[in-house]
Amino acid sequence: MRSYVLFVNSLFLATITALLASFETEKLDVIGFVFASTFLAYSFIRASEVLPHQKKIWWILNISSALAASAFTISFSKEQWVLISINALIVITYRGFGNFSLRKRIYLKPFSIALCWTINTSVLPFDQNPFFIPNDHSVGPQAINVLVLTYCLSLLYDLKDAARERGSLLTLASLSGIKKVFHLNETLLIILTGFGIYAYHFLSHGLAIFAATLYVLVIQFLWNRWKEPRTTFLIDGAYIIYILAFILCKNLI
Repeated sequence: MRSYVLFVNSLFLATITALLASFETEKLDVIGFVFASTFLAYSFIRASEVLPHQKKIWWILNISSALAASAFTISFSKEQWVLISINALIVITYRGFGNFSLRKRIYLKPFSIALCWTINTSVLPFDQNPFFIPNDHSVGPQAINVLVLTYCLSLLYDLKDAARERGSLLTLASLSGIKKVFHLNETLLIILTGFGIYAYHFLSHGLAIFAATLYVLVIQFLWNRWKEPRTTFLIDGAYIIYILAFILCKNLI
C-alpha cells in the first residue's frame, strides 16, 4: 500500500511541475523532461520506503524515468544543462551523500526543496534570458511565487510528519512549533501576494498566488481538525489552486 501511495504521489507531483512548466514554455521536450525528472527525483528520495518485494518494479520505473528524461534533453542548451546539474546535486545531497544530507540541515532543507522546484518549473523551461527584471517577459513572477509557496508547503509537510511521529530528524518546523510556522507562512505569503498584485503588469501570477495564499490560510486554520492521512493531498492542493487560478485569470483577463 505504501509503495502505491509513493507512486501516486510521484505521478501527482510530476504532473504539477509539468503544468507549471507549461506556463513558461510551449516546448514539449522541456515539459516532458520536467515531468520525467520530477518523478525520478521524488522516487529516488523516497526509495527507502518501498517494500523489499516491490523493489524490482520501483527500479524499472526509475530507470524508465531516467531514460525518458535523458531523451528529452537532446536539444537542451548549455545553460539548461547547468540548471539540470544544480538540481541533480540538490537531489543527491538531499537524499544523502556521505555523511552530509540536506535533510539534516534544518534551515537548508525547506529552501533546497523550494529551490529545486523553482529551477525545474520556472527557470529551466523559460525560453528567453531568465535574468530579466520581473515583468511580462521574464522568468521572475512564477519563479518567486513557486519559491515562496514551496518553502511554506515544505514547512507544513514537516509539521505533518512530526504530528505522525515520523519525523525522526529535527526540522525547522518541529523546532519552531506550529504557531511560529503558521505566522511565518502567513507573513511570507501575504507579502508575496501584495507585491505580486502591485508589481506585475499582468494579473495572472498575482491573483494565482492570492488564491493559493487563501487556500494555505484555510489549511492552517483547520489544521488540527483534519484526519492526518488526508493532509498530504490537501497540502499539495495549494499547487492545484494556483494552477487553476492562473489558467482562469489568463483566459479572462
